[in-house]
Amino acid sequence: MNTANEQRLLVTLEARVAKYEKDLAKARGSTNDNFRKIERRTKQSADQMEKTLGGSADAVSGKMKAMLAPFLAGGAVLAMATAFKQISTSV
Repeated sequence: MNTANEQRLLVTLEARVAKYEKDLAKARGSTNDNFRKIERRTKQSADQMEKTLGGSADAVSGKMKAMLAPFLAGGAVLAMATAFKQISTSV
């Protein structure tokens, strides 16, 4: 090749490399922005799920306590009755 063609080829190559580097930097910036958005949204979702599930767990716990309260009270009455029976038979 002659010198003029080589110089044009070199200039074209340099321009393409510069454009590639510029486009790569732009893509890197977009990728970082998108990942930050994804992370932020994931945290919001996790916080919302924790809030929702925490409320559900509290509600279930309260219902279980209310449901078991008569049985627990009955157990206490049964234990007292057994104790009274043992005391009365030992006297």
